[in-house]
Amino acid sequence: MITGSEFYKVMCAMAPLYFAMFVAYGSVKWWKIFTAEQCSGINRFVSVFAVPILSFHFISQNNPYKMDMMFIIADTLSKVMVFVLLSLWAILFKSGGLDWLITLFSVATLPNTLVMGIPLLQAMYGEYTQNLMVQLVVLQCIIWYTLLLFLFELRAARLLIRTEFPGQAAGAITRIQVDDDVISLDGMDPLRTETETDINGRVRLRIRRSISSVPDSVVSSSLCLTPRASNLSKPIHHFLGTSTFSEYTVVHSGQVAKINPEAPLDKVCIVSCGLSTGLGATLNVAKPKKGQSVAIFGLGAVGLAAAEGARIAGAGRIIGVDLNPKRFEEG
Repeated sequence: MITGSEFYKVMCAMAPLYFAMFVAYGSVKWWKIFTAEQCSGINRFVSVFAVPILSFHFISQNNPYKMDMMFIIADTLSKVMVFVLLSLWAILFKSGGLDWLITLFSVATLPNTLVMGIPLLQAMYGEYTQNLMVQLVVLQCIIWYTLLLFLFELRAARLLIRTEFPGQAAGAITRIQVDDDVISLDGMDPLRTETETDINGRVRLRIRRSISSVPDSVVSSSLCLTPRASNLSKPIHHFLGTSTFSEYTVVHSGQVAKINPEAPLDKVCIVSCGLSTGLGATLNVAKPKKGQSVAIFGLGAVGLAAAEGARIAGAGRIIGVDLNPKRFEEG
């Protein structure tokens, strides 16, 4: 039999908590005081730092090894039931979603344990409140907050994908047709992805291991990939997995990028990492002023890109230094 005093204790714990949650929701949704990103940061801080410290405080004052198994099973089943129902709602109904799943699961289960757990359990179990509270906190830190952190990471990954692949065109960029002009990409990349966007704007990302990727021990050797059939005396191997200068080659569709039909083929090329390294080092780090002299040691891909950066910056004199005389003959 629940008495009026016990009901009052429960309400004293619940009312301030849910009023604070209502104000927090309104500050983001209606009054625009905080952004969703700021709230997400607060949630992560609470999950990663505040909750473990508070949980440790509870555990340090009690013996967590005297477990009431029936009580633990009942609490676990209630959390599993809530999570399953919210997951089905998020999947089957358009009004649902990952954000609401995280929020409602947190509101329905986790805050009740830590914030209002003691007043609630006090009304139900009396003097055994603190020991029961510790038992919930131990499993909550191990299982439920780990699940919550996983959901936070999943949400962040989905937001990143939506930013990188906006709109319904995300799935179309991977389709290659016969007679398309393409550029062969590095086959050493260990992962290949395919994306598509449904009518609701949800991005579906499939990640597969590239069939052209090989272990580092193989890449470091002179034989990069499985050789193709050849009528020559020796088998033909790819160069860095691209065979860029080959007139004909066999590659997987995940290794090519489609070229815009309007782009002039005599100017289309692959820009390697050396260009951004050399150009960025000159323009963003050295920052030569107009008319200054610039000396560049090493005239490989990075050095030539650095020289181009110096030219763009307006350097008056660009000096190239290299031990290989053939580079000067070719330049």
